[in-house]
Amino acid sequence: MNKNYLKEFERWTAGPAASREAASAEFAEHLREAEAAGELGSTLERLGPPRDAAKAFAAGRELTPATWPRRIGAFLLDCAIPMTLVAVIVVLGTLFGTNHEFHRLEELGRNLSNEMSINWGFLEVGALLLIVLAALWYFVGLTVMEWRYGRTPGKALTSLRVVSEDGIALSFGQAVVRRLTLVFSGPLQIVDWAFAFFNPQRQRAVERLARTRVIRDETPEPRSTVAVRAPATDGAR
Repeated sequence: MNKNYLKEFERWTAGPAASREAASAEFAEHLREAEAAGELGSTLERLGPPRDAAKAFAAGRELTPATWPRRIGAFLLDCAIPMTLVAVIVVLGTLFGTNHEFHRLEELGRNLSNEMSINWGFLEVGALLLIVLAALWYFVGLTVMEWRYGRTPGKALTSLRVVSEDGIALSFGQAVVRRLTLVFSGPLQIVDWAFAFFNPQRQRAVERLARTRVIRDETPEPRSTVAVRAPATDGAR
């Protein structure tokens, strides 16, 4: 049996680690049965690439759209996390720092200002660095988290998950596209979110473009009811 195929299948299966491992184990059992019947090759050919096999496995899973309160709560939590960390750093620096250390930081700010040929002090340079770090957190960190794990810290705390429309894990391209309009502000944001009020899956415009959904993920459906029945039956014949 091809272990790389199973590993890739598990990568495309959406859900918590335990759920993905259970799905992979069940799928491996199906392949072992096909192998024992001498039909492993034809079964794998029928299933197609691991991503297609994951789609077939996810076909029986009911996806419940996330509610607005939870989506807003997840967004606020994701924003609060870096702000809280910054606040903690500032408080600790104030409590345990010395005047000498503060002057060294202030001097660093002046040096950076001189190198950039701008008339900024320590506070302005510090604010700029915080903005850059916050942007990296929101547009890079959270995007990578959704790609790799299907959820951000805010979504994990509110029991939400991002999946593709067919119920499998996101590709990197999907994770990037679904955040595109968050780079901007104003009317574009309004148009993007307005789409969510006119479709039953509550998808924003770029989420529809990326073919992704935000779903409730509190109690994953038992895997026995989400089996790839059609391929399994065909493979056993």
